[in-house]
Amino acid sequence: MKSSVVTWLIGGALIASTGLNAHLALRVAERPAPCRTCPGPAPSAVEDLRLTDRQCDRLRECCQSDLARQTDLTKLITGRCNALEKLLEAPSTEALERAEALVDEICSARAKLLKSRIRSIDSVRQELTADQLRALSQKDTDR
Repeated sequence: MKSSVVTWLIGGALIASTGLNAHLALRVAERPAPCRTCPGPAPSAVEDLRLTDRQCDRLRECCQSDLARQTDLTKLITGRCNALEKLLEAPSTEALERAEALVDEICSARAKLLKSRIRSIDSVRQELTADQLRALSQKDTDR
C-alpha cells in the first residue's frame, strides 16, 4: 500500500511538472524574434529602451553565457523526467528507490535553472539605466 501511495505522489508531481514545462515552452514560443545576432535584445526593445551599442553588446554577452548553462540544465531535466516516467512503469522496489533519487536530481537541476535565470535577469538590470528600467517596468505593466 505504501509503495502505491508514493508512486501516485511521484506520478502526480511528474504530471504537474510536465504541465509547467509545457506552459513555459509556450511562453518561450510567444516571445518576439531576437535580433539577427541572437541571442540578444529584440529590435523593438533596442528602439523602445534606446539601448546603446555598448549595452546591446553587454546584454548579448550576458545572454550567450547564460543560455548555454540554461540549455544544458533544461536537457538534463528533460532526460531525468523521461527516465522517471520509465521507472514509474516498473513495479519493483528498486525502481521506486531510483525514482526518488531521480526526483532529487530533477529538483536540484530546476533550482539551479531558476537561480541561473535570476542571475540573468540581474545582469540585464545592471546594464540598464534607471530610465530604461522604468520604461521596461511600464511596458510589463501595460501587458
